[in-house]
Amino acid sequence: MLEVLRPGLQTTVQDAGRRALALGVPGGGAADPVALRLANALVGNPAGAAGLEVTLTGPTLRFHADALIALCGAPFRAALEGQPFPLGWAVPVPAGATLEVGTAARGLRAVLALRGGLNVPEVLGSRATDLRAGFGGLEGRPLQRGDRLGWSELPRVTPRRAFLSPTLHTPTGPVLTLRVLSTPEATPALLAALTERPFGVSAQADRMGVRLAGEAPAEHDPTRVSLPNVPGAVQLPPDGRPILLLPDAGTHGGYPTPLVVAAVDRPALGQLRPGDQVRFQPVTLKAAHAALRARERTLRGVEAALRQWYKTAARRPGSLSARDAEGRARGAAGTRTDPARGGGGAAAVVQGGMTFPLIDLNADLGEGSPHEAAVMPFVTSANIACGGHAGDASTMRESLRLATRHGVAAGAHPGFPDREGFGRRELHFALEEVTAFVREQLEALKAVAAREGVRLSHVKPHGMLYTMAAKDPALASAIARAAADSGIRLYFGLAGGASVMLREAEALGLTPVGEAFADRGYAPDGSLWPRGQAGALLPHAGAVAQGVRLAREGLVTAVSGEPVRVRARTLCLHGDGPEAAELARDLRRGLEAAGVRVAAPGR
Repeated sequence: MLEVLRPGLQTTVQDAGRRALALGVPGGGAADPVALRLANALVGNPAGAAGLEVTLTGPTLRFHADALIALCGAPFRAALEGQPFPLGWAVPVPAGATLEVGTAARGLRAVLALRGGLNVPEVLGSRATDLRAGFGGLEGRPLQRGDRLGWSELPRVTPRRAFLSPTLHTPTGPVLTLRVLSTPEATPALLAALTERPFGVSAQADRMGVRLAGEAPAEHDPTRVSLPNVPGAVQLPPDGRPILLLPDAGTHGGYPTPLVVAAVDRPALGQLRPGDQVRFQPVTLKAAHAALRARERTLRGVEAALRQWYKTAARRPGSLSARDAEGRARGAAGTRTDPARGGGGAAAVVQGGMTFPLIDLNADLGEGSPHEAAVMPFVTSANIACGGHAGDASTMRESLRLATRHGVAAGAHPGFPDREGFGRRELHFALEEVTAFVREQLEALKAVAAREGVRLSHVKPHGMLYTMAAKDPALASAIARAAADSGIRLYFGLAGGASVMLREAEALGLTPVGEAFADRGYAPDGSLWPRGQAGALLPHAGAVAQGVRLAREGLVTAVSGEPVRVRARTLCLHGDGPEAAELARDLRRGLEAAGVRVAAPGR
């Protein structure tokens, strides 16, 4: 049984929706159906099982029985018994525990799935809540304090320590491009007016639709008959302010509908929040179908792999309950959770029915080191100096070509404009100056990359700029703002309890990628031990061992001797040392021998 201590802004029971359009009843269901599918897959449920849809501000829930849960969708901050609760993981919850779901830095909705699915009465073949009609879910309304919900029983299993790649989640704002198909009502002039400028998301937004700020020329035809509506339709009322239809929209309408959002991007409509910006990008029907097929292949692959794992796990004797799993987890005495990235262990990927630990190896490039070419075969991401501390158009071009030749993801490595000090001196600039010089470096590399036909994958600050940003939220935000302006979504930042880089990047709509260091010592709080002090740099064998442990367990041993949780998705290798190539080779071999898959984020 689940008890609602605090309901949140609008928390409702939702599933995959109902098929009753012939009765004039909207399909409804989760506004972000991808979040519903992923959350259900993580706990071993059918794709359409009922869960809780959380909107803007989440609930506080007490579990009166052991449960297995997952939260997917917008990056809501959440805590289980006061400890950070991670997005995109299957987490066992013991009876008596309390889950608090807070707010999201971006996006609007998330889905909380419980293994077995919420057990509320079906109405017209669905458990989804229709707020306008007042049926489905729990009495056709949002949750209230004191409500109690049950769920169906499934065999208890201990989940694999796996989480989903951030690229699987539905994109969120503050800026979104939606692929659209034009209808016969889209004249050339109207199509241009709708697609050549961005529109803001107004405060008039609910599960029926989202009204956009900004106008387009609208012709009012009082003789126009009402026609069927579909979620994703872009209606144009007489005032010229477009309306995007969501799952609870009426089944018919009389406004012109010049555009329809392609099915592949409709889940993003459920993540639009007031203040976001939307741009419409016309595509062909063939391109829309191809994009949808590609997404479905990926989602169904993940669903099939997890379904097979749960099917096998349920047949194993002696599967652990949530309370047993909690007890074993607490047995790892003294481990700390990285609050910047949530709880749990190392990253993992589901592939071919198996779950593998997953890590990226990154190295710096274009800084004049003679070891770069020897390091490149062993890494999966390269951070290319782009004119601040090192690099020019020629070195950028050569670095991009070297990365491309080895199939390595190429990213930008901006630093202080300090060639004499190689970007390692502590300098102080006004925040707007930081944003300006980082943006200038990113644009310089983007221009060279465009000529080489390379798409940049990530941004990682360099040297002292990185070190200072890990402790200074304003500086971290200034750097991340330049990355957001450049359109590069992945942002590498220091993982660890003392770092603010990932939080500030996430607040600006970037996808944060926690970074750890195989060859650096760590302080008890998860920060890097200062250079120049004993234990700051690890020897070759120690660096390999630490890198493998970080990838498999999400742990390091601090200089004090205690285990510290540092959950990272990428490991940095310093490519300028005399043993750089040997360390890269041995670490790559050690990771693969330990069953770790080495791949760049999103690949």
